[in-house]
Amino acid sequence: MKLIFLVCILLLLSENIDCSGKGEIQLYKYKDSSDCGDECDFYFKNFVIQDEEGNEFLNVIETDDTGNTDTVYFSKVKQLKDDIPVNIHTGRSIKISFEVWDEDTGNDDYERTMSGLVVPFSGIRSGGPWWWKSFVSNTNAEGDDKQANLKIKYRILSCDSHFTGLGCNSCVANYYGTECGKYCKPVSGHYTCHPTTGSKVCAGKRAGIDCDDCVDHFEGNNCERCVQNYYPAESCNILCLPNPERYICTNEGDKQCLQYRTESDCEDCVANHYGEDCSKICHETSSYTCDESGEKECKDNYYPAKECDTPCVPVPDNYTCNQTTGEKICLEGKEGEDCDECQDRNKVGVNCEKCIDNYFGETCSKFCQETTNTSTGYTC
Repeated sequence: MKLIFLVCILLLLSENIDCSGKGEIQLYKYKDSSDCGDECDFYFKNFVIQDEEGNEFLNVIETDDTGNTDTVYFSKVKQLKDDIPVNIHTGRSIKISFEVWDEDTGNDDYERTMSGLVVPFSGIRSGGPWWWKSFVSNTNAEGDDKQANLKIKYRILSCDSHFTGLGCNSCVANYYGTECGKYCKPVSGHYTCHPTTGSKVCAGKRAGIDCDDCVDHFEGNNCERCVQNYYPAESCNILCLPNPERYICTNEGDKQCLQYRTESDCEDCVANHYGEDCSKICHETSSYTCDESGEKECKDNYYPAKECDTPCVPVPDNYTCNQTTGEKICLEGKEGEDCDECQDRNKVGVNCEKCIDNYFGETCSKFCQETTNTSTGYTC
């Protein structure tokens, strides 16, 4: 009799592994059509049940032989006869792997390996009956077309807290995430819950961890309006501060210049308007220009200041101009509308330097008229 010994059986308790449910596997029977020579005395090595992360629920290094039979009922294999508790984890398969040997006198024969056998917990719900599953191997270790069949039962006992559905792969209401550990219950008008992560998805223009705040530049019980001076109502992303001297703000946040103002910031006056409020009107003409305040600045030879409606061009021999009024100031000895007449009517000439006919002397006051009478005539 071959010495058989059990090296280890490892069952990890459910509280030590994150999982979504508790299940059981029951190994029912193994049948093998291989030609064992005389009679088959099967036993198993490295019989492992584990999930994809390597968490082991069973690890039997070697079992006792099962006697002379090609069909092994696991209820008679003491190392494999008990129901095997497993932890079901969302997204992880549970697989069975093992080697089949035939005990012979002298050297034992390696018959085959069956590995990667996925137990389909994902297709059943908790609390139900046992489900059956068969796994088939069509070729033995010699490459012969010799079929083997493993038949098992499996069931889900319960889903862990917050898990439900097929294979305990879904979250109960208001729980989210791969571990169904994220709680989120929608609050009408405040937030919904992201269908995958369970993060709060703020409604409308709400913001903050619990969606109790408003996004930037919004306010109100339902974040329904813009903070003062932000436009337009849909986005509230344009700041416009009204300037009572320059512009108002439109509902779109554009600056609407007040009357007589222009440019992007309404800092300038439209043409011919001046002053702080652009209300001073000044149209430049041939007689004046306009200063920054809209006052008239007389061009040369126009008077008086700020009126510029009196032209006066000095005539060197006749007159100068009053710098205040623009009136002609006749030069000494001159008179008349254009100062082109001599005040002394007995004088003529550009500078009134000559006497009119028949008047003589420095002041042209001496009258003398020549005569042609030969007896009494005279000259002057």
